[in-house]
Amino acid sequence: MAPKKKWSKGKVKDKAQHATVFDKSIIDRINKEVPAFKFISVSVLVDRMKINGSLARIAIRDLAERGVIQKVDQHSKQAIYTRVPAATA
Repeated sequence: MAPKKKWSKGKVKDKAQHATVFDKSIIDRINKEVPAFKFISVSVLVDRMKINGSLARIAIRDLAERGVIQKVDQHSKQAIYTRVPAATA
């Protein structure tokens, strides 16, 4: 019989140090970089911009209202956006 397998310690994830309020540098980065993303969602902004989820939702709503990005699909929990094609922009 094979020896009993030991339990692994598991992976420990560090606590994220994401921004919780908008400042000028974050707003400038969002306005410059996000319209170039092919796939835009709350989780993508949280991961790439290092902001929390509520800030990501506010940023996406603002960009969509200004017509910089357009909605592709709306799930019950998450909306998916993409950049506006160059022909219509």
